[in-house]
Amino acid sequence: MSLLKKQDGKDGKAVLTKTIGKDGIEYVKFEDVKERLDVADKAKAGMGKRVYKPQPVYRVIKKARTLQLKQLVQSGESKAACLNAVVAKCDDIYPDKLRFDIDFRTERERLTDSKRFCRECESRGLVPENVADHTVFEGKAVVEKVLKDGLQVLGEKVQMFNCPLWKDSENLFSHEGNQHLMAAVEQEGANE
Repeated sequence: MSLLKKQDGKDGKAVLTKTIGKDGIEYVKFEDVKERLDVADKAKAGMGKRVYKPQPVYRVIKKARTLQLKQLVQSGESKAACLNAVVAKCDDIYPDKLRFDIDFRTERERLTDSKRFCRECESRGLVPENVADHTVFEGKAVVEKVLKDGLQVLGEKVQMFNCPLWKDSENLFSHEGNQHLMAAVEQEGANE
């Protein structure tokens, strides 16, 4: 065992000794108590690195943004195609399209609920929902900056945000779409 650190308490009675064993695990000896700390315990105690896990909607959007950057044509239509392709492939994150649609709408509504955001879009002759779609596609940090500082964060590229990015093509939120889903569920139950 190799000695890392030895600290004496203020009154001289408490002694903390940290050592690393041959197995690479850190041992802490406080007076007569020997505790074995592994990575999970360190994280709980606030001594290890904290792992940031982004929201699932932004994990999908990041994959779509990466795919879109590889495209020759950088347009709203190519963004929409990339987003649709990634959503179709990401069954491990979103097993069905409805869950992604709900999360994407929630993030879009964060922007469209802002009166300032809507006013700025309308003053530039843009549809707030379309601009919100493209802003969400840019990432969570951009969404936060736009909410805080306004549309000037996006610069002149905001003029390209004129087409809708995510459409409810399957009518997931309409009455007809719900009837279609209910019929599919009933048919599945009949097949079993």
